[in-house]
Amino acid sequence: MDKLIPDQVLPYPLPPWEHDFRVLAVFGEADEKILKPLIPQPLRLRSNVIQISVMHFDSSVPSEPYYDAAIVADVEYNGVSGGYWVYGFTSTDTVQAGTREIWGYKMKRGDNWQLGGDGIRYKGTIGRRGIDLISIDMDVNNKDFSPPTLFPRIFLKVIPRASEPKAGLKNVIIMRAETTKMYKDLKGDATVKFGHSESDPLDLFQSSTLLGANYLEGHQILPWAEELD
Repeated sequence: MDKLIPDQVLPYPLPPWEHDFRVLAVFGEADEKILKPLIPQPLRLRSNVIQISVMHFDSSVPSEPYYDAAIVADVEYNGVSGGYWVYGFTSTDTVQAGTREIWGYKMKRGDNWQLGGDGIRYKGTIGRRGIDLISIDMDVNNKDFSPPTLFPRIFLKVIPRASEPKAGLKNVIIMRAETTKMYKDLKGDATVKFGHSESDPLDLFQSSTLLGANYLEGHQILPWAEELD
């Protein structure tokens, strides 16, 4: 069977995706006993640093705006270090399907999204099924803080077989997002609250030691990625 993709079968556009972004992110150090079991082999946890973020994308490809939220871990694979989405949420079905099938993001649908501020304080929230899973409040104070680098993104893309409980496809994906413009970069301190959910136990990270926060605005392209066996 040829590997060309028929035009009729994909409910999302192919890369490159492109958007203006707003990101409210808090960085912390998590309990390694909690974090390490959430990293799938063959990826390796590089440190206990995590990023907790709420994001908005004024997107041209796909042709509708959307929100994301994530907890991102510091991982390594075959000498490449980057950020792995331990938990991820999005606001549209297009993004949920596209990011999963193209790059291997782990995504669930979220609701009750909020992201905004006035240059002095910023707030970001994401809920799911009536529970506010992440609530971030940031005070801008020009903190002397260098956020850890959690790019490129590293994913384990797994697609199950339809006939048996095995992976039909299993690749490590290295996706190097291209930030072409930066409009705003503010630093400060933040508080984070996690809601309790049996299906999304993000509150396990409530005890993390927070290092600092930033609020970013810029322009970004999500390109084709590198697939590794």
